[in-house]
Amino acid sequence: MNRRSVWELKAGESGRISGFASSLDESYRRRLIDLGFLGEPVSCLFVTGLGAPRLYQVRHAVYSLDEQIAQQIEMEAEDA
Repeated sequence: MNRRSVWELKAGESGRISGFASSLDESYRRRLIDLGFLGEPVSCLFVTGLGAPRLYQVRHAVYSLDEQIAQQIEMEAEDA
């Protein structure tokens, strides 16, 4: 396994969320935990150009995350 941020995923890649950067605001951390992010598989569904938000599937829901937040969500990527 290889530790990366969710933002580094390309469309079609997946991994498992392992934690959050210490710099992530506590309100975001609590909200992401409430949504069930921690320990769950994550897949990148769609990458747009120019740094626009990307679509990720976590559990049975799809989320649009911008770079500022996705860079702070840590995951273990699946080895290729």
